[in-house]
Amino acid sequence: MGFGVTLGIRDLRYPRVEIVDDQQAAAVDRLVQAYPTSSYLDLLDVFFSSRDLSALPEHIASDRRQRRESQLERGSRFTDMLLSRFEECFCLPSRSIALELGCGAGAGLVRLAQIYDTVVGVDPSLTDLILASKFCEENDLENVTLVQAYGQYLPFRSECLDYVTAQNVLEHVLDVDVVVCEVARVLSVGGGFSADSRNRYDLLFPEPHVGIRWVGWLPRAWARRYVQWRTGIEDYGDHIRLLSYRELGNALKGAFGDSWEIVFPKVHAYGMSGTTDLLLREVESINWLRQALLLVFPSHLALASKKTQHLPLE
Repeated sequence: MGFGVTLGIRDLRYPRVEIVDDQQAAAVDRLVQAYPTSSYLDLLDVFFSSRDLSALPEHIASDRRQRRESQLERGSRFTDMLLSRFEECFCLPSRSIALELGCGAGAGLVRLAQIYDTVVGVDPSLTDLILASKFCEENDLENVTLVQAYGQYLPFRSECLDYVTAQNVLEHVLDVDVVVCEVARVLSVGGGFSADSRNRYDLLFPEPHVGIRWVGWLPRAWARRYVQWRTGIEDYGDHIRLLSYRELGNALKGAFGDSWEIVFPKVHAYGMSGTTDLLLREVESINWLRQALLLVFPSHLALASKKTQHLPLE
């Protein structure tokens, strides 16, 4: 099967997908037809009209729409927060080429394109990439390329990127260890990776995808049945796998050796008080307290710097 191109978005998924999802194909067709005469918000209407969100709690479904409507401000805050926290721990020698992994509808691309000479947005979903294309077009971005691909098979040569970031992505990948190793492969020596990751063992807030507290503390098989009983959602766990501090750390260590950190986010990026950030900085100065709180804190920031050259397998 050859590689397709839709609205300038090249399909470089590997392994190739032979089974066509008729519902997804119909959604793509509707978006492509509406694209020339529609705004980003118009395309959002088309996008959501083609999706069945009836199984989701109403406030979760509403939040998904609202987040995409307001994504410019949120994506910019997150992009700045991820970069600033990275640079507190490591050094980025170049701002030439950056990649956003799981870019979705383009929340972080605008700010990233203001910082880097060239930006690539990668996502497996063509419908999301079509939205991202319109979002970039409306924000006059000429240095962004969109690619349909999987995180576990990034279609780039080794050591070609300066920075890779991922917003709200790691809990959705099929194999986080493989994906993080792929990120390390495509980074140049000295390049950096930053991502946020919701904590499986969060004590403070409901699980964001289903709105249930403490579901991550259950064994994964039990969590699936519990979510189905509470919400009617039958496929919990198929595309969502929240990571613990240990699981996230193991993935980073396997890809980057000892050159990684898991830290607190700057919570003002989530719309919370800056006073909380000051308190967290104090907590970070007390090692045992930092380690204890990170185990149950709602969200982690994964930061890593590539220190050695990638050696291809023989």
